[in-house]
Amino acid sequence: MTEQTNKGLKDRLDGETSGFFIAAIATAPPTWTIAFNFGAFHTVFYNHLFTIWAASIAMFLASLVLSSRKNPGIPFGWWSILLLILPSIWMVFDILAIDTSSGLVTAVSVILMVAVVFLSVPFIVYFLVMAIVPGVEQISSRKLQLGLVGIILVIGLSGFTAGRNNFLLMTCEDFNVAGDTEPANCWPTQN
Repeated sequence: MTEQTNKGLKDRLDGETSGFFIAAIATAPPTWTIAFNFGAFHTVFYNHLFTIWAASIAMFLASLVLSSRKNPGIPFGWWSILLLILPSIWMVFDILAIDTSSGLVTAVSVILMVAVVFLSVPFIVYFLVMAIVPGVEQISSRKLQLGLVGIILVIGLSGFTAGRNNFLLMTCEDFNVAGDTEPANCWPTQN
């Protein structure tokens, strides 16, 4: 046996390749779960929304603490801070929209929700992956960066498609056993 085959996979990969693999694997489960539920139930569940909100608040507060240390390595500028507080602003308008009949408040809430989904969430996910996944910052190859985005999109689209067509994969009883609500289009259990 050669020395190369005795090494573990991590020891045989360079930092960029290792970071790519870890990032692809680490982002798959949450991407699949959120996409599947969106496909099956036509909504993003409150626990995922609160996770996004909690992550944004934690990142915002951490940036405030670190900025007081005059740390030049802090990656947050004013636009980053705006992206981090946007979920909180949206939650306030969403609460106001529940208790009002004002079309303006509801419209602002919807606009903020879209901004959170398309601006804040990608930034939060990007930063979390950069902070948590070892070696991901070493992915400098444009091909690997686009490949990672492509993998996330394929996983998300697959999860959404599986959720939308859950009746092909599982029965209503599968959802019940898991303690989940049955989606409207699940396959009834046959006795």
